[in-house]
Amino acid sequence: MFHSNNKSTSKNSSYFKSVWNIYKYCFSEDKFTLTVSIIVMFISGIFESIGILIIIPIIEILTGRDPNELHIVSKFLFDLLNYLNIPINIIYVFIPFFILILLKSLGIILSNNYVNKIVHNLTEKNRRLMISSIATAEWKYFTKTQVGLISNVLNLETQGIAFASKYLVIFLNGIIQSLLYITTAFIISYTFSFGAIISGFLLFLILNELIKITKLSSINRRELYRENSVLSTDWITNIKAFKAMNLDNKIAQRMNNTIVKIKDVDILLSKMGVWIKGLQEPIGVFFLIITIIISVEFFNLELGALIVSIALFYRVFGKVGGIQSSINALVRGEAEIKGVENLINSINKYKEKYESSKKIPNFTDSIKVSNLYFSYSEREILNDINCEIKRGKITGIIGPSGAGKTSFIDLIIGLQEAKSGEILIGKESINTIDIRSWRDSIGYVPQTFTLLFDTIKYNLTLGDPNISDEDIYKSLELSGAIDFVNKLPNKINESIGQSGQKISGGQMQRLALCRALVRKPKLLILDEATSALDPETESALCNTFASLTPATTIIAISHRNAIEKISDVTYHINNGKLTKI
Repeated sequence: MFHSNNKSTSKNSSYFKSVWNIYKYCFSEDKFTLTVSIIVMFISGIFESIGILIIIPIIEILTGRDPNELHIVSKFLFDLLNYLNIPINIIYVFIPFFILILLKSLGIILSNNYVNKIVHNLTEKNRRLMISSIATAEWKYFTKTQVGLISNVLNLETQGIAFASKYLVIFLNGIIQSLLYITTAFIISYTFSFGAIISGFLLFLILNELIKITKLSSINRRELYRENSVLSTDWITNIKAFKAMNLDNKIAQRMNNTIVKIKDVDILLSKMGVWIKGLQEPIGVFFLIITIIISVEFFNLELGALIVSIALFYRVFGKVGGIQSSINALVRGEAEIKGVENLINSINKYKEKYESSKKIPNFTDSIKVSNLYFSYSEREILNDINCEIKRGKITGIIGPSGAGKTSFIDLIIGLQEAKSGEILIGKESINTIDIRSWRDSIGYVPQTFTLLFDTIKYNLTLGDPNISDEDIYKSLELSGAIDFVNKLPNKINESIGQSGQKISGGQMQRLALCRALVRKPKLLILDEATSALDPETESALCNTFASLTPATTIIAISHRNAIEKISDVTYHINNGKLTKI
């Protein structure tokens, strides 16, 4: 679980606490891969440090230094070469130097491959977790949540977690390499070592304020991106209506205002990154000059040791700067991690309770509703509802808009729970049956049917391999859609555009019916399925519905009277009361 204390942002320790929390969140389930990556980093760092030390004997060979005044590193290497009966010359000193640098580079490649594996696995894991949470959430969660928000978190903010995990590894690598460089520097000159430590600490303090600004700006950036994602989703979904009334520019202007704010925040974050990186070198050179003067004037540091010490100083300072930049990136990623986790937690509060041990529904007789009461947010919707839906018949439920017809259907499907009363599926209460198995036997045609930007075949099957082309054509025939589909150039493999823009409203409703029928449902629910159609098309569809019985039980709800003409039993609902006509 990820936790962060926003009140402590003014303290340096809060950043390291954030790093620790990100570590626990990102690598709690993949410690082995991270451990291997860190070990490889450490070994690579050792190779590089030894390689840097070998530069000292290389310089001393090239400058012809007196053998009696050699640096301790040179003496050790030359003694080793003598022991191995290897001539002491520039070639045999360069060979181990090259081998060590090659091993270091191979280690970096291997470590980066491990890091990439961690990053991509983590992105996949969080997206799968998001999708799983969405798929198992109760319907009432989606009635109060913006679709654009979920889309933004799923596609963008989960990528931010990968971003954070990558920089966490870079941060750990910076710590390891810095410690190894400092250790190496101590072997050469403790003066330079202390200078590097003090300089790195001061650099961290100087740039600390910029990281604070980055953290606050990252949270603001996340919220702006969410707002823009919600606006863009709503705008594109309703673009036809907006264009028809010349209102599309109104929403576009609001989006443009948000985009300007995003630009300002992105510029600020970029500036912070540029300043953090840009200030590292001049600050580093300033402290390097001071360290060189002290080392040469007061400690008589040799030329070879001085050159290598300068190289190590730059390495240490570069790594400290990298650590600082990593923390800057981590506080940006922290906002994304908190956003993803908060959304997943909010979805999981509405998690549907599935129990596979419950009874399999046996719809062989009827659905009986007794003394049903339902309210929503203290508002009474249904009161003392009693009715029977007989198998193989058409049961019509008519009434004005807002009377509670759709709420009644939601209770039958199990999308909502009644406050009191009982719904029996056959002889079993809906509360005691496996609700997923029950929904497997339901075909549902909603009032507003949205098609995916894909082929007719995919829109009907949603990729279910158990549904054959024969099943599709049979359902097209039952729904009355076969004629217009056969006239299309690619028939069921024809793409129907964004939200079905290439076909008419009546054709779209027939495909909605076909999607429900292709699953061979025992119960077909028509929720205002004809409300948006003209009387002629509605009458044709109603005749189609009537032809489906007695093989299929139908519940048809509407606020128009066409459904009443084909129903075996009709109920009227108004003011929460249900009466048989």
